[in-house]
Amino acid sequence: MLKIKDNVDLKELEKYNIKKGYSMFSMDNIYGYIDDSNKIFITTRPWWSMDYYYLYADGENTLYDLIQADLVENVSDE
Repeated sequence: MLKIKDNVDLKELEKYNIKKGYSMFSMDNIYGYIDDSNKIFITTRPWWSMDYYYLYADGENTLYDLIQADLVENVSDE
């Protein structure tokens, strides 16, 4: 499972089209979300929360960009 590194300010992720909060109007564009422990979940049916950060539009490329920028780490599923 991928996780945003602890030293990354989540607001910095907005330049990767990851935004905080949930909008019913953009539901079709949501690819995944980042939970409160910074784990990244890929889904087309995200948990609704104004506190989570959501991956919009082209999520696969977004994940690739995050990995290339060294902003994520691999953690166990436990």
